[in-house]
Amino acid sequence: MLESNAPPTEAQNARPAVAPAEQSVAQTTAAEGWLLIPPPAAPSVGYVRAAVVQLDYHASAVIQDVHLLEQPPVAPKTKDWPNWFGTDFSSTLQRLRDWQKETGRELRSIYSQYHQKRLEEILRFCAEWGVQLLVLPEYSVPPECLSALLAYTRNMTVVFGTHTVEGRLLDAGEYSRFGCPQPAPRTAVAPVAVDGVLRAFQPKLTQNWLETGLILGTAWDAIELEQHQTALGVFICLDFIHRDGTAHRNHVAEKLKRCGLLAVPSLTPYHTVPEFDARAQMDAIRYGHPVLYADSAEGGGTSIYVDSVLEKQNGFFPFSIPSLGRGEEGIVIADIDVAMTEVAGKVSRRFQERDAAIPVAASVFNTAR
Repeated sequence: MLESNAPPTEAQNARPAVAPAEQSVAQTTAAEGWLLIPPPAAPSVGYVRAAVVQLDYHASAVIQDVHLLEQPPVAPKTKDWPNWFGTDFSSTLQRLRDWQKETGRELRSIYSQYHQKRLEEILRFCAEWGVQLLVLPEYSVPPECLSALLAYTRNMTVVFGTHTVEGRLLDAGEYSRFGCPQPAPRTAVAPVAVDGVLRAFQPKLTQNWLETGLILGTAWDAIELEQHQTALGVFICLDFIHRDGTAHRNHVAEKLKRCGLLAVPSLTPYHTVPEFDARAQMDAIRYGHPVLYADSAEGGGTSIYVDSVLEKQNGFFPFSIPSLGRGEEGIVIADIDVAMTEVAGKVSRRFQERDAAIPVAASVFNTAR
């Protein structure tokens, strides 16, 4: 359900602002959902309008040498086929593998086209509502969608989730068109777009037990947000909670001090979400780093963490910044005063009437099944 701090109009009072859960983002926008609530005014000077999205999706990841978007139902994994009754099935098996690869690529293409349209609708909505910083979940954006999606990121900074970098796409020039340093093959990277231009591919520094073939990144840098006079730090899933390792000390620790905002694209199961919640609260309250946490619908818990009286995950919008529940697809939007959420600004904030965070919108546009 989309809620806003803007006062209701007569049309809104006369017709419900809740769209049926089974409608797509585009249907909701065009029918009786979002368009009934006028976009809010632009954020006040000094505020950043930030948004996090929670989605139900197929991961754009390579796990155990298999791309999850290219795995059809029939997927023989053994190299040897039994010789039943003296018959050699090796040629049949090879034809089956060729069919599997061809079918898998076709399935991936169909899904990517469908998923791209959903992402385009979300980006259009964010642009209309004046969102300046958007974070999508880990492994939620296939690399073949990036070029088309960049056109929707004008006047925005967007963390396009993550994806596994494939050698064949590098060889085909898929990454050379962006004009920024190309990522290394077999790494997982978070593409970051600023005002319609892809600025960086932030690699993942920590792998989970499933990412056996993943090559870990050896560099980390903050993304400068000149318009807001601060920097954005991107932590991919486990990078966010594993702060005591060598990779963090060598690549992140010193540069993190410049960051006024942290973006955390994640794909973590629901039983580990409390770990991320605890770390996000610590970063926001103790260290003055507001956190934009975006997880999948399976995990839930997507929210914005700010050291503010309005940052209460268990509260209700518009009296707090809520979190999205497990099984929900939706978006949370809030205005953040970066200067006043820093540790140095806490004392002076106590004597001012300025809010460190202002909840702007909270929407559940689908229930994942």
